[in-house]
Amino acid sequence: SYTRFFRKVWQLLLLISALVSGIGIGIMIIIAEGNYTYYAGVMLIFTAIYFFIKLRFLMATISSWSVLLFYNIGAIFFSDSPTSIIINNNFFFISANLMGMFAAYNIEFYARKNFFLSQKLEREKLLVIDTNRNLEKMVSERTKEIGVRRSVGARRVDIRTQFLAEGLMLTVSGGLIGYILGYLVALAISLVLPFKVFPDFLTIILTITITVVIGLLFSITPANMAARKDLVEILR
Repeated sequence: SYTRFFRKVWQLLLLISALVSGIGIGIMIIIAEGNYTYYAGVMLIFTAIYFFIKLRFLMATISSWSVLLFYNIGAIFFSDSPTSIIINNNFFFISANLMGMFAAYNIEFYARKNFFLSQKLEREKLLVIDTNRNLEKMVSERTKEIGVRRSVGARRVDIRTQFLAEGLMLTVSGGLIGYILGYLVALAISLVLPFKVFPDFLTIILTITITVVIGLLFSITPANMAARKDLVEILR
């Protein structure tokens, strides 16, 4: 089970084992004439297929209904089971299959969903790490500038203020440029389509507010990193 080949065929092997087990119960029912209690073994097979042996939904459905088909063929054509017993057993078998299908589908759905979310979370984690590295790189590239300012008397608060101001300037200017470009595009479209475009001052204020918040959030970390730089380490 630790080989690469097994990873490719393990579902097929589980399918075969489920079929062999179910068919074995069916043969027991055919051979043991007059013993109608072996049908309970088929219920155990259904339980194992849908819940315990990690068969995927499609494989589990195929194997379970195949076992049920084999049971009916054996009970009808090769056994003396009364019709009432066959109908009674089929009622429970079909009900168990339908409930098992519903449960197996949900188990596989949430397993896949959790896997997808864990992968997405891992990608977001790597993105955050990469962003922090970029911030550290940006501060490192400006170490010389920080050293020069600190050596001529700049305080930590001055360095922090400088980084915050630069971050705010970049985000606010980017937000305003984006708003102006969007307005110009909408204005150009209005020349072709029958609608008019007017500047919305509430949207302008909202744009500036959002960009200021973003600028503050993403400038605090590099600003603090720059302000905490030790002058001796910088000069070294």
